[in-house]
Amino acid sequence: MKYKVNLEQGKMSESQVRDAIEKATQRARNIAAQKGEGDVSHEKMREKIISHAERDKKDGKI
Repeated sequence: MKYKVNLEQGKMSESQVRDAIEKATQRARNIAAQKGEGDVSHEKMREKIISHAERDKKDGKI
């Protein structure tokens, strides 16, 4: 399941942002477990989230 997150100022409340981050974190852990990578470190997860956000921004999705 994909979650569309719009982080423009005023578009989401703080609790919605926290909820979206928690869901993304859980999804990243599930994907890592499926790939046999074990638990993913916070730093690695952060790097992936940032790289995906940068790619989406470049593609005009956000």
